[in-house]
Amino acid sequence: KLKFKNQAFQMDAVNAVVDLFAGQEKTRSTFSVMEEAQTNFLNELGQGNALYIDQETLTANMHTVQKRNNLPLTPTAEGCQFCIEMETGTGKTYVYTKTIFELKPQDGFTKFVIVVPSVAIREGVYKPSVTQEHFGLQYDNVPCRYFIYNSAKLSDVRQFATSSNIEVMIINIDAFKKDGEIINQAQDRLNGETAMGFIQNTHPIVIIDEPRAWTTPPSQGSHCHAQSPVCAAVLRHPPRKINLLYRLTPVDAYQMGLVKQIAVSSNQVAGGFNQAY
Repeated sequence: KLKFKNQAFQMDAVNAVVDLFAGQEKTRSTFSVMEEAQTNFLNELGQGNALYIDQETLTANMHTVQKRNNLPLTPTAEGCQFCIEMETGTGKTYVYTKTIFELKPQDGFTKFVIVVPSVAIREGVYKPSVTQEHFGLQYDNVPCRYFIYNSAKLSDVRQFATSSNIEVMIINIDAFKKDGEIINQAQDRLNGETAMGFIQNTHPIVIIDEPRAWTTPPSQGSHCHAQSPVCAAVLRHPPRKINLLYRLTPVDAYQMGLVKQIAVSSNQVAGGFNQAY
């Protein structure tokens, strides 16, 4: 069984995102979800994230975080897109998973979408059993559901929209583009609404993982985070650093002994006197 320990650099990365929302009320938005039951219509409420702090406060919070982490100050937080840069092998998946649990009690955010570049990375992210016990002990077994988006199981999208618990939808960008027609098509199973409409109404926080590995640049996938309160991009080497909140470079990781190190020893000749003078 894997054993986890709290590491300061990981908490620094988590706090960089959490402190971005200082002053945020612990609340949520609601929206109507009509459900047909035989001949009657039931009005079920969807549960969504709600960002109540204004752009000035968000920008001030961002500058506080950037100063603390010795990063250049960016002009404004407009657009709600932020970057966390971490070297592979330092636990970035652990960091954004822990961030999800930290944001729930403090700011009331419960809807998250994790966008990954490939099926292989998607399967690596979708391992709730690996960290379930660890985070369950830390956060009093708060209910949390992970699921992989599948156009054949749109009931998952309905539950994502209506649940009051932490909901985490994982999707790889190629599948998202492949199912573009389905996700944007009105569905009888969703009472005439589109799956994208359900997702957008929750105003999810979108976490973009490893965009450098994407076949399509993240900027071209901006439809993924439409109407989101924040797009927290947890990256290895972001192609374009937008509002950088925390940075752990390869050199930092090496000096801190967080990644495997290689030492090269060169050959030398002892007692070789036939050298050029």
